[in-house]
Amino acid sequence: MSSFSRFLQTNVVTKTILYWYLRLLFSTYQLEVADMAGDGLSINARQGIFYLWQEHAISGLYFLHHQNVYGHLISDETVDGCLAGFVARRLGMHVMYSTGKISFIKHAVEVLDMNKRMFIIGDGTNGPSHELQRAVPYMCARSGVPLIYLECRASAAIAFAKRWDLLKLPLPFSTITVTIHPPRSYVFDEQHEVVEVIGKK
Repeated sequence: MSSFSRFLQTNVVTKTILYWYLRLLFSTYQLEVADMAGDGLSINARQGIFYLWQEHAISGLYFLHHQNVYGHLISDETVDGCLAGFVARRLGMHVMYSTGKISFIKHAVEVLDMNKRMFIIGDGTNGPSHELQRAVPYMCARSGVPLIYLECRASAAIAFAKRWDLLKLPLPFSTITVTIHPPRSYVFDEQHEVVEVIGKK
């Protein structure tokens, strides 16, 4: 890791400036939510692992902030992950930094067993983009909570095209549209493989 990347990860002043810059941007955004789950519950009253793609991490943080969401967010130890984790913690969430090891997954399942709700970047630290990490359905099956996709879109955004995740920064006064998709359930089959329960809500 370069010294500059390490500086961005650890420098509190830099992260604090980023936090207040995002809060300034957040104050200009408009939010539209389409809830496809149909249960009429607030997001804080629902159980599940809520995931979004790395591409829309900033839009997702805005949505969680706007909805006064509390709970645990799984981030990672990359530069982006540390910055996002710092912002999420300042917004009132509990942040867990993924190591990708089995011990971390076990710890995450323990948190799920206790709280029944968690937020996560679905395509992980290094991608591929828009491909759900294998550990996520396993965590659902192990803890008995559903998987719920938070589809985030911004009406106008700057895309960092050279990045694998195509990270987008919504421009000021953008409309952030979030679709809460119906929950998906996972269980273990007879071979202890994770399978989706088709048709279960």
